[in-house]
Amino acid sequence: MTVVVKVRSNTDGTGLKLTLYQYQSCPFCCKVRAYLDYHGFSYDIVEVNSVWRSEIRWSKYKKVPIVVCDSDDPGTSLVSTHSSFYYCSG
Repeated sequence: MTVVVKVRSNTDGTGLKLTLYQYQSCPFCCKVRAYLDYHGFSYDIVEVNSVWRSEIRWSKYKKVPIVVCDSDDPGTSLVSTHSSFYYCSG
């Protein structure tokens, strides 16, 4: 996995390590980036090869966008649906 861009927000206090797997020209990926930016999340972007998709070979889901969330806090997660994201703190 090669991180292409590291997007950092000064207002992000979540402690989440988000990674977005995307195609640059994908309108759904653009929507996810806009959402993350608007809500002040920091995240890494991995550009997926549209032919080989080797960057997402680990996933059963073979479409983009894919957002992977790592957190030091086991009660914190980011849940994605087709249309939106919900930040959950438990």
